[in-house]
Amino acid sequence: MSPRPFADPLCAELLAWVDPHEREALWRVAAAVAAALQRQVGMLPEGPMMLGLSGGLDSGLLAHLLRGRRDLVAATVIVDDATIRTEGADAAEVARLCDLPWEQVRVSAAQVIDVSNQVARLLGSTDAVVTAVGTVEWLLLEHRPMIPAVTLGQGADELFGGYARFGRMPSDMVPPALRSAISDLRKEGIERDRTIARRLQRQLHLPYLDARIDELCHGIPGHWAVPPSQPTLRKLPLRLAAALLGAPKGIVLRPKRAAQYGSGVDKVLRRATAARYSVHEGL
Repeated sequence: MSPRPFADPLCAELLAWVDPHEREALWRVAAAVAAALQRQVGMLPEGPMMLGLSGGLDSGLLAHLLRGRRDLVAATVIVDDATIRTEGADAAEVARLCDLPWEQVRVSAAQVIDVSNQVARLLGSTDAVVTAVGTVEWLLLEHRPMIPAVTLGQGADELFGGYARFGRMPSDMVPPALRSAISDLRKEGIERDRTIARRLQRQLHLPYLDARIDELCHGIPGHWAVPPSQPTLRKLPLRLAAALLGAPKGIVLRPKRAAQYGSGVDKVLRRATAARYSVHEGL
């Protein structure tokens, strides 16, 4: 990590998003998050591993920390449909910045719908977001079946305030909303992820869901999660932690990239749902 963060131009740029009297406290939290995440990544098992790369900050930081592994491949799910714009270029750029081998998991709209049906049956869920996220995970995890270990960036949005809904809240409502989001993730979202991983016989690793990182995030102010001067670049403590860990500026300032949206999976499923409703209305 940078020994003099206040002197580092990128760290100084991020610290300028908060009042001067808060900068030392923000730096201490970010430095502790950086150390905890680096420790978690260092504890990942040896051997071949696949990293789910959406092209956003969360998976981009993991790509940066894993860049020295010779047996790592980054992979991104992309719907191969001319009518749907996907964000493969974002993931490709992160892979380039980290000098990682990158693979596109290209799938058709028909494959997406088929897998979404399997996910819904497996999870017993009719929730559209749960199904969309689970579909992306299934498509990713079944790629490269000879690589048993898969690392994902789940949890960072809930811990640090990555979702757009946090930016629409009054600042004082953000901290309890973050606690509720991480509680829901631990009760339901992680079980979804692990259920799919067991079904596909994969070992799932989620470095952000570390008890120490959770503890550090417990008291972060709402205006750190959603800086008023940068409402679209949320998760300030994590961005500063990324800068302290030496991540390139192109990763540190990367906007959010939710896998189900950037991949095109969400668009396929919404289009299929709309088509089903149209058929029912016509009967």
